[in-house]
Amino acid sequence: MSDKNESVIVAGSIYEFRSDLIVGEPSNDERVVIFDPTNNRVYRVSAVTLHALRIFDGKRETQAVCEVLAGEGFIISLDTLTTMIERAKTTNFFVGEQVSPPAADIAHLRGPSRRNPLFFCIFEIDPRPMLYRVEPVFRRLFSPLGVTSFILLFIAAMMSIALNSEHYVASLYNFSNIFAWIITYVLVTILTCLHEIGHATAVMKYGGECRKMGLSLYLLSPAAYADTSDAYRFSRTREKVIVSLGGIYVETYVLTISIILWTLDIFPNLITAGLFIFAHYILARVIVNLNPFLRFDGYWILADLLHISNLRSKSFAYVIALISPFYTDRSMAHVATSRKERVFFFLYGLTAFIVATLSIISAFYLFNQFLGHNTSFPAAVIMTGLMFAMGSFVLYGGMKYVRSLRLGYGRSKRED
Repeated sequence: MSDKNESVIVAGSIYEFRSDLIVGEPSNDERVVIFDPTNNRVYRVSAVTLHALRIFDGKRETQAVCEVLAGEGFIISLDTLTTMIERAKTTNFFVGEQVSPPAADIAHLRGPSRRNPLFFCIFEIDPRPMLYRVEPVFRRLFSPLGVTSFILLFIAAMMSIALNSEHYVASLYNFSNIFAWIITYVLVTILTCLHEIGHATAVMKYGGECRKMGLSLYLLSPAAYADTSDAYRFSRTREKVIVSLGGIYVETYVLTISIILWTLDIFPNLITAGLFIFAHYILARVIVNLNPFLRFDGYWILADLLHISNLRSKSFAYVIALISPFYTDRSMAHVATSRKERVFFFLYGLTAFIVATLSIISAFYLFNQFLGHNTSFPAAVIMTGLMFAMGSFVLYGGMKYVRSLRLGYGRSKRED
């Protein structure tokens, strides 16, 4: 009896979702990060939960919110919505609700979603005990002396290549050495960890913490992720940019050292060959990572420099709003609040879509070339099956992303 009375009271209550909360970009697993600037806390919620909370506009009662959600195809019971409200109240998501929030659900992870079938998590740890030991060493890389040393090493590496041009040309044959590639693969695994430690160290440099770090395999390649959620709390653009550049900076440091060690030729031939391939791998990875049109470090740097939160998702939402005939999609055009933003979102969104499409086509082409040399019937069947599976995965991922955009930015006629 008391439970029913409580539901009636909540059903008649009116709440308003806070407009000053900073909502992060939807991830591949349809979850978003919410940063509360009043208490410097970061939370993670599902895109559906965020969509439901945004319907609380200070005018609708809880029952009316249930009806709006039902009209959109989200069948959420009053009890479930009541639980959602109570959790939102404890995290101060509503106007006028001031309570002591629980520990934040930190979730801004660099790297692929763990729901991705091509992602295999090897292990995940709380890196703070380890980071407290290595942070004093890595912190020196970000000091004026460390940056000066990097510049000098970079100049020395470029001069070494120029002075050893004939040796460089002769070393190109190392790319056909399978054993050198094995050494490179091991070094890449270590480099991937150093990349994330670079991000974590940059966060710690400005008073934040990295609470979670993991090592994984993504598309059979070493991949790692680090929790950099505390960067949301930094007020200075420079600090956020340094956090995003931290991994690339460390990798470029390793690149210069690898080039110098290769030119010194002090190791056995096999290791020297591995260092040569490793240096080229780092160079390619740094260039790709600086691409602002894919969700790599370059994208976060651009978004911070432009002071536009969720640049990629807003741009895609705006482009979809221009071409879609559906009301919910067209309503997403509100993400652009000025003519300048409309033009920029359109150009960026269109370019990012073209770059992503070309990347997928290139991946399919390379995969086809890799398997296309074997023309036997079993190989053809396997290749066709794998290509179909990859295509289905890409299509499914795209559909999920569009759905997360609709939940994050779309409006229904019932809301209006």
